Amino acid sequence: MEFESARCRSCVGFCERKVSGEMPKKTFEKLSERQQNKILKVCLGQFAKYGYDNTSIKTITSRLRVADGYLYYYFDGKEDIVKWVIDWGIGKWIEEYRAHLDATGPVDMYDNFKQAIIYMANFIQNNRDLYGFYFQLIHDPNFVHRDYLAMRIQDLDYNYEPAIDEKKANGVIRSDLPSDTIAMLFDVVATRLHQFIHIPKEDPVGVSQMNEEELGRFVDQIVSIFRYGIEPR
Repeated sequence: MEFESARCRSCVGFCERKVSGEMPKKTFEKLSERQQNKILKVCLGQFAKYGYDNTSIKTITSRLRVADGYLYYYFDGKEDIVKWVIDWGIGKWIEEYRAHLDATGPVDMYDNFKQAIIYMANFIQNNRDLYGFYFQLIHDPNFVHRDYLAMRIQDLDYNYEPAIDEKKANGVIRSDLPSDTIAMLFDVVATRLHQFIHIPKEDPVGVSQMNEEELGRFVDQIVSIFRYGIEPR
């Protein structure tokens, strides 16, 4: 996995909701970009593979081949490290998806649903450790900072409800269904497809083996179900 500057990802622009304190410390900025990225890559890989509880400062420093106390010069502890990795990852997702939206221009609700799935499929395939880190921790009921991770993930959610309300007002979709329920269906389907891509052995429909064109046609079928239902027309 190729990492860009950890310095700008961790602190600038994407961490508006950051908790009190600095993650990492000012001393971290004195490290070379190469060493910052090395620390990030090792931390990401360890948390993704072993989870929060089974990853220790010692296991990280061992992988880095540095002294046991090395990371305390740059972080207050494991809690700060995992929050730093969370903020970096969310920032990377947000920046790249915003760039994707800027490149594609304005689209309607269904097109956005399709594009979000295809974009995230490509992102997952190109950032296995990052998505694995997110997937491991968000599904760990004992992860002490699960609420913090969930809060940061909210920054990634596309808000379908205004588009749904607009389509309701225009008579395009049923007005008797709650907008948040419709939005939840979009989110659940997209999330499940992304999980199948991440864990191919749990993929019952083969999306993990599809190229972008095939995935696009598959999502068109899902959109058709949203539009017209499953009963014969």
